[in-house]
Amino acid sequence: MTRTNVLHYGHMAKSVPTELAARLREASGEFLDGPMPVKVNAVVDATGISRSTLYYYFDGSDGLTRFFMEDLLRTIGDAVAAEVSAQPDPPRKLAAVINTTLSVTADRPTVAAALLRAVFTDIGEHTRRDSETVFGHVRAIIEEGVADGSFIPLDPGDVMALVFGAVGMVSLHELNRAEANPEVYKNTVLTVVLRGVCADPSALGRLGIASTSGTNASHV
Repeated sequence: MTRTNVLHYGHMAKSVPTELAARLREASGEFLDGPMPVKVNAVVDATGISRSTLYYYFDGSDGLTRFFMEDLLRTIGDAVAAEVSAQPDPPRKLAAVINTTLSVTADRPTVAAALLRAVFTDIGEHTRRDSETVFGHVRAIIEEGVADGSFIPLDPGDVMALVFGAVGMVSLHELNRAEANPEVYKNTVLTVVLRGVCADPSALGRLGIASTSGTNASHV
């Protein structure tokens, strides 16, 4: 049977079959809009997957919740890495992190909202580790930008936390609004964050962001 890479759930480490992972993703909107952790019975009802199968691959509700968290974070991380590698300078790299992350969460709103609720209410070691894997790109970009003068001298860890907080809180707010427009809130986050860190106002112009007024930002 075709399987995904090994995923770690609590004290378990099993390869999850590709078909099983796909069925869980496809039906996730039916059981991820409630309180965390994911309820096994809700997954059974939505997918038709047997309880025995779920318990074989996942450590119950906590294991299923971590599966969805890891799956989305892996998707974001892969997309961010690809976009960042194509950018020529730190301002564009930071814009790519923000824009790509918000785009992925907008494409998978139910899973993203559930993940964000879990992140902001559960600061356990597993959640912190997964989040830092994704947003660790920011630390390296800030360090690069400070070194070459693109960014004002700021603590990379603080900026990483700021970007994570801005992206997470804006996403959590907007994903719960039926009329939310991803293009608008992406521009808002890009404008506020990049105005705050860029040392050279001309870098903002290259990104389509006014240095002192306006909220338009081009997408990297």
